Amino acid sequence: RTWERLLLQARAGDTQLGFYGQAPAGWKAGDTIILPDTRQVPSTLADDVINGVPGVFEGQWEEAVIQSIQGDKVILTAPLQYDHLGAFNGDGIAEQKPHVAVLDRNIEVRSENAEGTRGHIMGLYRAEIDVHYARFKDLGRTDAFAELDNTTFDEHGNVTHIGTNQIGRYAFHLHHLVGPEDGLPSGYQYRVVGNTIDGGRRWGFVCHNTHYGLVQDNVAYDIDGPAYVTQDG
Repeated sequence: RTWERLLLQARAGDTQLGFYGQAPAGWKAGDTIILPDTRQVPSTLADDVINGVPGVFEGQWEEAVIQSIQGDKVILTAPLQYDHLGAFNGDGIAEQKPHVAVLDRNIEVRSENAEGTRGHIMGLYRAEIDVHYARFKDLGRTDAFAELDNTTFDEHGNVTHIGTNQIGRYAFHLHHLVGPEDGLPSGYQYRVVGNTIDGGRRWGFVCHNTHYGLVQDNVAYDIDGPAYVTQDG
């Protein structure tokens, strides 16, 4: 399981998390988990975040490390810093409990230097994309907080301008992906299942003019812009 809902709301100071029946399969001591910010934030604050206004909004998502697992409980190495409450109906009853997701995978693809020239994943045209339960860390080169500036060419293909913020260099980008001529054995054109996209720049997972794929049980975390984007339908 890449993510699961809690049995109870999580509150600041808690050192354990309870789940329905048993802790999620495959989670283990030493894994890093994330708890999203579950508050309903006024749209004016969200606009300030989008526009890069500093100091107006502090996110209350957080990472925690699993110390041990005891039945249906995950014991943490340190207390939580924030409340992570559920979604309440008009009678004040929590109808949906918050999510928790696990970041760690035994296969990890990352930029060598997250502050330098970052890597990015792009699946094109006839590529065979069938990726399961990997972690993509600190990828994506297109900057969410800067104007797009693409490299340009003249009619002969000569470079006339070197772009400083090229479009399309996203963390995990499926770009006009058709897939293998005979398709995958599953029948899909591509599959992206159970992966973590952690620390993306402009966009996280991008499906650009790409069809008939399976995108399931992935976790997108700490993305500067939208986590999941469908571009051109």
